[in-house]
Amino acid sequence: MPSFASTRLINPPGVEPILTVEQVWKGLQRKAREPQRFVPAISECRIDDDQGNQVSPLVVWRKTTTPVPFLVFL
Repeated sequence: MPSFASTRLINPPGVEPILTVEQVWKGLQRKAREPQRFVPAISECRIDDDQGNQVSPLVVWRKTTTPVPFLVFL
């Protein structure tokens, strides 16, 4: 299974608004559970399993009809 990881600086100098840890965490949880809102190539998402810190979404990529499972570790 393909893997992707990324690191981004949170609250870099000179950037407003300043996000709290709670705001960042809620944003990451939302992105894991609703990826179609953030990734234009995803047309649909259904959460197959949600264990709190591990989410198993099934996504449908645009121009396809077959759901693709993957894991998101929060």
